[in-house]
Amino acid sequence: MSGIPSVSELTELCQSFNKRVTEGIQKHMLQSRASFEGLSDIQHILIQMEQTLTESARLLRFQHNMCAPIGCLSNEIISEIMLICIQDLHADQDERNRDRGLSPQQNPQHSPLTLSPTFALCSRWRAIALHSPSLWSTIYLPWASNLLPVFLDRSGSLPLTIVVSNGHIFNSHDPELALARLAKDTCQLIPRLSNMELVWKSGSPESTGVDHFFQNLVGPIEFTLLKSLTVVDDTFHGGRSFAIDIPALQTFAYQGVTSSMPQCTRSSVVKLLLELQRCYMDPDSILNLLMEMPCLEDCNILDVKTVPRGGLSGRSVVALPRLKGLGLYTFTLTSMAYILEHIQMPASTTLALNTVGHPSDTVVLENFLGPYIRTCKELTIIEQQVETIYAFTEKSGREVHIRHSWFRERWGRIASLAKLSSFGCDLTVLDLEIKSFPQTPELIQALSTWTSITNIVVQTDAVAHLDTLFSVLERTPDVLCPLLQMVDCVGTPFHMKRVEKFLKFRNGVGLKELRLSSHLSDAKSKLEWHRFLGRVSSLSELILE
Repeated sequence: MSGIPSVSELTELCQSFNKRVTEGIQKHMLQSRASFEGLSDIQHILIQMEQTLTESARLLRFQHNMCAPIGCLSNEIISEIMLICIQDLHADQDERNRDRGLSPQQNPQHSPLTLSPTFALCSRWRAIALHSPSLWSTIYLPWASNLLPVFLDRSGSLPLTIVVSNGHIFNSHDPELALARLAKDTCQLIPRLSNMELVWKSGSPESTGVDHFFQNLVGPIEFTLLKSLTVVDDTFHGGRSFAIDIPALQTFAYQGVTSSMPQCTRSSVVKLLLELQRCYMDPDSILNLLMEMPCLEDCNILDVKTVPRGGLSGRSVVALPRLKGLGLYTFTLTSMAYILEHIQMPASTTLALNTVGHPSDTVVLENFLGPYIRTCKELTIIEQQVETIYAFTEKSGREVHIRHSWFRERWGRIASLAKLSSFGCDLTVLDLEIKSFPQTPELIQALSTWTSITNIVVQTDAVAHLDTLFSVLERTPDVLCPLLQMVDCVGTPFHMKRVEKFLKFRNGVGLKELRLSSHLSDAKSKLEWHRFLGRVSSLSELILE
């Protein structure tokens, strides 16, 4: 290669150098009058030569690394890789503890502060790590307590993210003192704090709860720059609620019991996540909470236990004009209907709802689903072991997903297609992935109403269900679903003769495509299967999975 010395040149140079050094030393040693000072000078020269050769070897290794694909990465990409590795280190530690089933009491020692091995991959990566403020702007306490000055210096002027855990107090002789130091370190970071996550482990004494940490140790301090607060309280103490002064809060996430949920300024919150650990929360309490957050854009309230009741009569509607996504899990039909009736949101808001049918419900499942049927173009029903999923895609593109289960029942009935069709809509796609297939009269009524259907998807485990669908679609004199173009039966067993009869009937009614799973046919040989393909190839485009 032009400009790079060849290996033969280097070999020749080294051989010549080695010969000269060897001969020179031998000549000097043969001189009977060689002084001690002269030998010392020779040793010094040899050490200098060795150092020079070491530098050359280091240069070759550096150039070798630069020629590798990883050496071509920009400093920015390398910094991002290191950041991901840091996050993975802490996530992996938590996962390993969970996999081993270790409680905090069984694993009392907090994890040591460990920097990512990528920091020392080579001199270049180490230099990038030391001069990348973003790698030092996330601080895990108490692990980084002894190195706070280092993190503060190397993070430059970037806003800080801290993750605070109480895991270290389980092996502490003085839990109060350990928490006091944790609070002191936290307070030191508040002026630059942008994101904060607290993780309080189960098994800690009540006297060391999150409320005590904030009220008695951190104290009434304003978190001026804090925009995101996450509190994970697994102590189940049901301790006191407490106030935190966070005027610029935008994201609030809380996991714990409702009685311990921190009270903070909520008027500026745009993202809310609550995991209430199977706590009871009545619909009006949910609405009162949302009323304090008029700027909400993304809201998810999970793991709520409710009784089948509505709320106060005549209460005001909660206006959430910026809401883009709403997730509510798990409410009875009566409670869910009441909450949704009292939230004023944009028509484009995406909904993800979990409901449970209760014997005392005053709201019928079909009536609850009805309003979403009116405006949808695609309906998917997926029946699972413990719940049924109803997915609606509206003409505007908005999606509504409703997961419904039945109180104390493993298998509950699915909503009646006949009753759903009574709400009327221009449905174009019907996807049924169900075991409880509708009876013929019900299917006829539904498909007679949904005249705009172009695609039907059926996934079931019984041949009879597919036969029922074909029989309904073969009705005369008025053929149902005249615009039907595609039937997808992938994953459903079928009889070849029945499929052939259906395709012959629909040959003049516009069916363009049929999707089947070839391994689920009743063919007894490859010859029988290929003969079937030859007979139906002219009737419709056959797509095999």
